[in-house]
Amino acid sequence: MSAAATPLPSTTDSAAEKSSTESLIRANLPLVGHLVREISSRLPSHVNRDDLTSAGMMALVTSAQGFDDSRGVPFARFATIRIRGALTDELRSMAWAISSRRGVRPR
Repeated sequence: MSAAATPLPSTTDSAAEKSSTESLIRANLPLVGHLVREISSRLPSHVNRDDLTSAGMMALVTSAQGFDDSRGVPFARFATIRIRGALTDELRSMAWAISSRRGVRPR
């Protein structure tokens, strides 16, 4: 196993915080699928949906880790914005390959 795959112990995270973060992630997994379906319905069929799902899952995890309940924003709303942003970023990163295949130069 590589050192990058081994999670480092954190002195700032308590067991309760980890449990809360994990429960937010588990409860909102369907949100990622919903947002990927919503975006992929407007995309060409050659765009890989698995890549979008992966980017959405990563955004869900980072959203759960950075969520601050004291701000009064529901987690689903907070995560939706972050996930949509990650999906857009993923599509932009794919755009160079699509543009180069068509012979179009990026701006």
